[in-house]
Amino acid sequence: IVGISAIIRKPWARERTKLAYYKLLTGYRTNTNIFRSLASVTAGATISATISLYFHDKSLCCALFCIFSILLLLYGFGVCSQIYHRYNIRNRRKKLKIGILNDIHYDEEDCWVHTKISSENWEDELKKCGAKNTELIRVLDNFDKYTAILNPYGGAYPESDLSNRETLNKILNYVREGGLFINVADIPGYFACPLVKPVKKIEIALRNAPYAYKFIPNLSGLLRPVEKVPFFGDTPFTEKLGLRMHNTEPSYLFSIDVEFEDDLNKGIISEKLKDKFKTAVYSLSEKAVVTKEKDDKWMITDSEKSYIVKKEEGKLNIYDHIYDQSIFEWGCLEFTNAHEDLSDFKIKNIKVHRTAIVERNIKPVIKPKKPQIFHGNVKVTPLFFVEHGNSGKFLFSLIWINKQEDDVKDKLVTALAKLIVHATQSK
Repeated sequence: IVGISAIIRKPWARERTKLAYYKLLTGYRTNTNIFRSLASVTAGATISATISLYFHDKSLCCALFCIFSILLLLYGFGVCSQIYHRYNIRNRRKKLKIGILNDIHYDEEDCWVHTKISSENWEDELKKCGAKNTELIRVLDNFDKYTAILNPYGGAYPESDLSNRETLNKILNYVREGGLFINVADIPGYFACPLVKPVKKIEIALRNAPYAYKFIPNLSGLLRPVEKVPFFGDTPFTEKLGLRMHNTEPSYLFSIDVEFEDDLNKGIISEKLKDKFKTAVYSLSEKAVVTKEKDDKWMITDSEKSYIVKKEEGKLNIYDHIYDQSIFEWGCLEFTNAHEDLSDFKIKNIKVHRTAIVERNIKPVIKPKKPQIFHGNVKVTPLFFVEHGNSGKFLFSLIWINKQEDDVKDKLVTALAKLIVHATQSK
């Protein structure tokens, strides 16, 4: 009655009710599997009937009731599910199948983080690279039969329960049992996107994820009063897998009006501009100078501190200049010796916004580089495997696909597709 009432009243309630029914009937949560509960109850009833028949008529009907009761008990206690689960895990190594998550609509742009390659486009690209068996799936589907699962949403992933992180745990369990999970862009799991929500609240749901942002101090040692910046250590996958991520791009500080553009072109730093910096908890001394690097980009140098000013979307954005340009402007991607078959892809002029510090649990696909801002023998890479559990692996690409030039983007997507197919075949 409640479900019918919800369907009649509001569209969002209808979608939420559909999801609840789907979970209930498919047993997405073990303790709410209605079929197993009914099987256990029915088994109790048939056992009572079998005992009564045994004392009155020891016939074939009694034997059949006994067998039926045993089968119901096996199903009710999850024995059949475990057998089916193990069968699928053994079988996926023989029948290679790649599942591509397809929960989020292409027009929900907030849920596509630093990539805009649809699930259908990934499926086509994988087939071009030799994948024979691909399928568009949902996070509520059974992952057991898939050799590899691809998340096309970059820094976001579809989450069926934000409070309990059901999908996250399901992905970790899938890889722990020998699966391969691929994230195609940005920090994996940086945002969680709920499966059912009013469309107007998608952005709020993403930004309010408990692990999305943290405050950190700025260069002067004071907390930034409003600005929120990424803190990768608390994102779910980096925390669970013990990864250390490194930001290579200039950090955004604050914005000012475009009225200062003429002064910047003339090399003038006005008192009004200094006041803007002071309001944002930064400061410019009398020695500060400004130089124009190219159209819509200026450099403000003040003793040992430097700031980048960029004209973007009708305003002037101020960035911290403390970043490693040799890593951000990576140049040509060189694949490691273990992936020499990808050396044909001459991907040049690529920009890398995020990297991972290479440690024992990371197997680089791209030859690592040593950042200038780190001491010691520390190296980073933007594309790598992470081993997890019983021969399971994650394949993480931290490269922002949508920030590359068109020719670079096409080559990068094709190289990733070929890498995914080869990794799947090696399973």
